[in-house]
Amino acid sequence: MKRKRTAPTHSHESSTSGRVAELFLGSILLSNGFEVYQPMIDVAIDYLAISPSGNQLRLQCKSRSKQDATVFDLSLPKDKRATLPSHVFYMRGPADRAEYWIVPFSVVKKNTKKSKRSCQEVCK
Repeated sequence: MKRKRTAPTHSHESSTSGRVAELFLGSILLSNGFEVYQPMIDVAIDYLAISPSGNQLRLQCKSRSKQDATVFDLSLPKDKRATLPSHVFYMRGPADRAEYWIVPFSVVKKNTKKSKRSCQEVCK
């Protein structure tokens, strides 16, 4: 029986671009000598990375597929006991010509505009 192909949904495209960003970040970290670990469940941290000098980073990835995107959603865990990221990795555009930033979470938190549904970071 042949399976009918359907067009990708917005959520499929979003999860695919998110996974691409995670893999992109993982490759950057590994190529710079970091040890890289990934949780088996979603805990608001996409990677735990340990630098060659032993510093620990807890990274959350955020991506937008459009090159000119300026708003990124960042929803914090509802459980106040959850460990927050130490840094946020932002990537916009396709991986072959993406722009990206790794920003300390304290800077993100200080410069974030809050909405009722989630936090939004405006990159300028």
